[in-house]
This record gives sequence, structure tokens and C-alpha cells, in this order.
Amino acid sequence: MAVRVILCTNRRMGTAPSCGARGSREVIAALKAMGVEVEAGPCLGLCARGPNAKILPGGTVLHEATAASVAAHLDGSKATD
Repeated sequence: MAVRVILCTNRRMGTAPSCGARGSREVIAALKAMGVEVEAGPCLGLCARGPNAKILPGGTVLHEATAASVAAHLDGSKATD
């Protein structure tokens, strides 16, 4: 089964922290450039620790996700398959 990454792009009103305000769209662009199957998704909770990414299958959620941290997680999970 192919691995997919869903990254929250929710942007909250005002000064409240959110994944969208913390650079999730830039992370999506960087992951796509790396050839990772990634898509924008809904709020995953813990907005103050965003951007938040969900790895499928499995459902692992990464907080404060960067392209590098997501790629490292994917590389690590491939090593254990």
C-alpha cells in the first residue's frame, strides 16, 4: 500500500496559532518537490504545535512537521517494513 501524507492547512482567525499560519503550504510544496505523495487536509488538532501531518496507512501524526522531518519519518518507516 502506498504511503500518503495529509498536512493540515487550516488557518485560524486573528492571532491564534494554526498550521496554515505556520507554513504548512510551504511544507507541502517541498514534499511534492521531493516526490512524496502529499495533500492538504483538515485540522488535525494541536494547532499550537503545527504544522501537523498525518501519515497513512497507520495514522501516525507528526507535530511541528517540516519537509525534512516528514521525509526522515518516511525513510525510517521504510527501513522497518
